Amino acid sequence: WLSNGLGFSAHPWSLVGKIYDGRNFYPEKLLKTKNDVFKFWKLFRDECSFPVETRGTNNTVGIDYATDGVPLYDIYNSGFDITPPPNSPWAAINDNIGLEIMGHMTRICELPKNDFKFRFYIHDPWWVNSPWYDRYNSSPYDIYLPMAISRIDESGSVQSAQDLNILSVDNSFGDLPDSCVYEPLPHILKSETDSSDEPAPFVLVYPFREFTTTNDSNLLKEMYFGDRFMVDAINSGFPLNCVVSSDNFLKIPPETLKKSVIVSPLQVNKEVVCKLNKMANNGCGVIFYSSGLIPDDFNGNKNIVSVNTNDPVDALLSSIKRFGYEIKFQSDYTLKLPSVAVNRSNNALIFSVYNRNTTTAAYLGFPLGAPVLDSYDVELTEGKAKYVFPKCVHNECRVFVRQERGVVSVREAAPVSGYYRRRILISGLENATVFFFPETYCKQNCDFADASECTPDSTPVYSDLWKPEYDEKYGYYYKAENISGKYFALMPFD
Repeated sequence: WLSNGLGFSAHPWSLVGKIYDGRNFYPEKLLKTKNDVFKFWKLFRDECSFPVETRGTNNTVGIDYATDGVPLYDIYNSGFDITPPPNSPWAAINDNIGLEIMGHMTRICELPKNDFKFRFYIHDPWWVNSPWYDRYNSSPYDIYLPMAISRIDESGSVQSAQDLNILSVDNSFGDLPDSCVYEPLPHILKSETDSSDEPAPFVLVYPFREFTTTNDSNLLKEMYFGDRFMVDAINSGFPLNCVVSSDNFLKIPPETLKKSVIVSPLQVNKEVVCKLNKMANNGCGVIFYSSGLIPDDFNGNKNIVSVNTNDPVDALLSSIKRFGYEIKFQSDYTLKLPSVAVNRSNNALIFSVYNRNTTTAAYLGFPLGAPVLDSYDVELTEGKAKYVFPKCVHNECRVFVRQERGVVSVREAAPVSGYYRRRILISGLENATVFFFPETYCKQNCDFADASECTPDSTPVYSDLWKPEYDEKYGYYYKAENISGKYFALMPFD
């Protein structure tokens, strides 16, 4: 097991290197630098045939290539028989979960042998710390957010992490505390249960091959500052946790991403830009980010947004309003913002949140209305749901409400019935339009009951106000308009 960037970079923790010193790029050093990195693996494999696992660096693919010429595409595709790096543990050390998520996505958009790993940082015997207690404070956000990451392969299938790495089982004194196994384990199992089975609402198209094989000095700058821009965006609440490489993107049918807004650097190859333009013409939302200007022939397409990476990341969060999403935060102080991951699982949206400061208020609006997470009461303000999240959140969302004001609640209720497997109570509705997403197995086979009229023995008083619908952008759901009061959504046994 090659640790701490060995085999990938001479500066595995740094944002600078031999090609970029923090002020200037030196593209004339690129060829030798990347040849030296590649030569390590060739010389190593000439002498050693043992299976090798890797730790990788703390940075993204674009940052690694633009600073230290790491030719990851060639390393992955040259038969060196290595496993790809897992997600970096650096988020626990320097509170940069945006770098962890963006770094991991850019490394796993292409994979040798489809090995997709998740790493959790319980102990570190190199210094006296047990992160589960003294870095995470027993909060599982660094389980749920990286486990929300998914990739789309060349067939259009969605893949989540399949292998678990623990760093490490013993602490600095050789102890193996039982509590450090028992406490995080339920969260690891829960995150696996809720892993992605469809592309997320936002999908990154990443030019993995183009970035790590280029000799274009201008492209070095774009990949470096573009990746850093996206790191900052994720640290500021932009929910990006699904990726497809540009090569795989060209292989998959456009309808694979019909429920998603696509995010891409403008510096992808012309075929990708052409396909994205066609998809935008057919109603798909596309966000390009670049330090330059969007081409003239894209101007006027209402489904394409351009974001300049020289601007503050607020520009990216503002751009998603075009597609019906609104995510904003409010605090009377200058504080670090929450990071949010949203993935699709079993016809629900799963929200995973790391709220760095628990005094920050979040306001969320989605295309179908305000998302109301299970077990939450939310105040609706101008149609958006106000949340004051705890440090870590991992909750499903099956309910979206269009209602200007009021307090709406969603909670699981005991089924107390041999007919229904789940009974979900939606309350606080005032002339609302409500969308309910049932589990996949009963997507067209749910009942609804007026909760205010249920009898003491819980016999449902059925409501015929809820109608099943299907929409290409959102899938299967039930919709009720102009309803007030409280209702049960009833999911039957399979």
